[in-house]
Amino acid sequence: MSLAEEIKRVLLENPNILVEVLVSRPEIIYQVLAKLTPWQNLATKHDIEELRKYADGKFEEIRKEVQGIKKT
Repeated sequence: MSLAEEIKRVLLENPNILVEVLVSRPEIIYQVLAKLTPWQNLATKHDIEELRKYADGKFEEIRKEVQGIKKT
């Protein structure tokens, strides 16, 4: 068995090793995400704020409809 195969086997049997590495060096996660996901597809803070405003508006519409139904 090659060294790479042995390391892979050990990591598969002990995933907590990977967790410890990623917690101690979170930049690894960012590097992987940068390679896997094009940045233009990631949500920005502005996107999330717009989505929150939209959801808040929809919830308000539903609340008003429910109030109207209760009154009738």
